[in-house]
Amino acid sequence: MLFFKKKQGFLGVDLGSTSLKLVELRSEKGVPTLVTYGYAERAMGDIVRGNAEEVQKNAVDLLQKLFKSAGAESYQAISALPNFSVFNSVITLPVMSKKDLTQAIQWEAKKVVPMPLEEVILDWEIIEEVKTDGTISPSPISASLSSEKSAPSETPLAKLEKENIEGSLSNQNTSGLGGISNSSSIDVSAASSKERKLYRVLLTAASRSLVKKYVEIFRLANLQLLAIETEAFALARALVGKDEATTMIIDSSAVTTDIVIIEKGIPVLNRSIDVGGVTLTRSIANILNIDFKRAEQFKRDVGLGGTSKIPGIIEQALKPVVEEINYSLNLYQNKAGQTIEKVILSGGSAYLPDLDNYFAKLLNVKVVIGDPWSRVAYPADLKPALQEVAPRFAVAIGLALRQME
Repeated sequence: MLFFKKKQGFLGVDLGSTSLKLVELRSEKGVPTLVTYGYAERAMGDIVRGNAEEVQKNAVDLLQKLFKSAGAESYQAISALPNFSVFNSVITLPVMSKKDLTQAIQWEAKKVVPMPLEEVILDWEIIEEVKTDGTISPSPISASLSSEKSAPSETPLAKLEKENIEGSLSNQNTSGLGGISNSSSIDVSAASSKERKLYRVLLTAASRSLVKKYVEIFRLANLQLLAIETEAFALARALVGKDEATTMIIDSSAVTTDIVIIEKGIPVLNRSIDVGGVTLTRSIANILNIDFKRAEQFKRDVGLGGTSKIPGIIEQALKPVVEEINYSLNLYQNKAGQTIEKVILSGGSAYLPDLDNYFAKLLNVKVVIGDPWSRVAYPADLKPALQEVAPRFAVAIGLALRQME
């Protein structure tokens, strides 16, 4: 469906393993305005772990068809890597010049990134400057480049490989591409204990080979890929915006659930677990001995409310997610010394009946369903349709909004 035909817009493209979401926005007098959107629910395979050639072909085919059916006009796109596929760590370093900081970060990256640096694209961003008064732990909050349960991430993977998109990963402070310099003579550990002030720095690393897969998909689809970032940054942009409250986003897709902690607008911790909407539906289908379609309907109708057997089944299936949430909370609070002020639900399962109340009681914190359209202008008569699909489009909207900042 096409709403406007005028200025150049930007595409936010969310390449999921079971669906693809596309949003096109353009700026109207400084206001992000909806041009068109589209959704295709069809398995195209896991880009990170699937058969590269087959997944690539399926993704290109689906992307081209969705672009055409949505009536999109722009050929400039932004996409995102899955949260679980990107390593991140929050580290502390003494305040120093930007040149020295770049060298120090590269040196620290060699210690914490679980892959050879020549195999990754490295990015960093300063979260804040703090005094060394003992309130901020120098120990890193980190995660691995693993597709297994719990793999934190985050930072915009802005400009890619030189042969595709010039520059480095981030549109802010960047460490550049390539390995670290062995000639660096900065002794970070010795300086840390003497400095009065420290930087808290978000360090991010993504596999070069994975980035190249994404670049090739968009090239074959005849779209210009302007940037790649991680899903957590897109979620933060769409759901948190400029709100500096420490926020947790629980984003549940068909096959995974991501727990993202946003601090001062920056995703500082992200954990991913292989439990999603499909997991809940299968649990209902297996226990009640009914088909998947009927189980899905029961899940949507009953959710975690009511007195039937289904709420108990869903609650049991959610136990790994609850454990991961509690682990993330404890990890963040112990390392950062701060508490979560609110929780935002996103993804296809966000509208599961009574899920917001369930998490609110469990976590004793305000829980709301996120509205990624809140920063976007669109025709009033579309509001019911857009609100119905809102949780599923948070990443795609956040990606398109990137070019509006």
